[in-house]
Amino acid sequence: MEWHLRTPKWVSAIQLNFPTAILGLLIRRAWTLKWYFSCVDEAQRLSGVVLESLDQEQDAAGLAHLAYRSRTQFFRVFRAMIEETPVAMRRRLLLERAAWQLSRTQLSVTDIGLDANYG
Repeated sequence: MEWHLRTPKWVSAIQLNFPTAILGLLIRRAWTLKWYFSCVDEAQRLSGVVLESLDQEQDAAGLAHLAYRSRTQFFRVFRAMIEETPVAMRRRLLLERAAWQLSRTQLSVTDIGLDANYG
């Protein structure tokens, strides 16, 4: 059996003379990768919703509305994919941005605190 590294993945098993067990593995792996990358895309989209909301006043229902989901579904999917609630992620990002501004800008502590919704 001759194997070519440049053989496209969609070439059938008959052309490559693979046994069916390996063909099943290839099909399962392709499906798993497709599922994995769709989850990664969804996680990036949901975290993007939180990132875009940092400069605006948003509550949990507003974040869910921006993600085109119900509040419950948004929280459930977000927590399962990112392992952090959207509100906790938003709070953490605001705190990290405030810490960065304190160390690298000449803004006053009051301005940075108000910008990060502390007060």
